[in-house]
Amino acid sequence: MKMNMPLVGALVTGALIGAAAGVLFAPYKGAKSRRKIARQSRRIAEDLKGKFNSIPRPAEYVL
Repeated sequence: MKMNMPLVGALVTGALIGAAAGVLFAPYKGAKSRRKIARQSRRIAEDLKGKFNSIPRPAEYVL
């Protein structure tokens, strides 16, 4: 177990550094970024729903 501790520490450190860099170099302010992410998420969800609904269903499920 002791051999994995440096790996875990490195992963946590990398995650913290990545999060800090993401906040520092974000192209938009927080509210605008959240709106853009939410809008894109809705578009993706609608697209996936449309694709899912276009899949032919076996007759046993239609009846």
